[in-house]
Amino acid sequence: MSEYVLRTNEIGIENPPSKEVADCINAWKSWCGDAKLPVWSGGKMLMDLPPKILPLTLIADVVTEPMDFIYRYWGSGFTDMHGFDLTGKSCREIKPEEFGKIVFQAQLDVYTRKAPYLYAGETVSNGQIVINEYVLRTPMSSDGETVNKIMTNVWMNRWDAYNWFHEEREDG
Repeated sequence: MSEYVLRTNEIGIENPPSKEVADCINAWKSWCGDAKLPVWSGGKMLMDLPPKILPLTLIADVVTEPMDFIYRYWGSGFTDMHGFDLTGKSCREIKPEEFGKIVFQAQLDVYTRKAPYLYAGETVSNGQIVINEYVLRTPMSSDGETVNKIMTNVWMNRWDAYNWFHEEREDG
């Protein structure tokens, strides 16, 4: 398996980098209404998202004792890319372990901030960028105040990512 580095840079939600990311931000804002956070009303909310984004969407339940994030929805694009499904499992189980730690921290940041978090990411392998992505994490609630779910929407050069992950699994 080749060496890789994941670099991330937070960007503001005021200037979304793509129409799809803008549509996700606008959906989250519309779900909020007058509340600080949108109240989770189930899978029907996913119908407001761009169809291209759905395969790369995750929804995690927040568990506070001990702190963890358990996936209730794991988009099919992630299963295709990584070769596993983490529905009902912790984000700490993401492999490689370094990615799991990064995902845990990013979700913890959203939980703590109680606000959306958008970042640009690059995965670099052998000196070459193999994946460019934009990741939007948004807090969800059951009461409009308490963060108890986090939705993640990813927009990336998917086929390059898909091919790279498959080659890595075959080599490693």
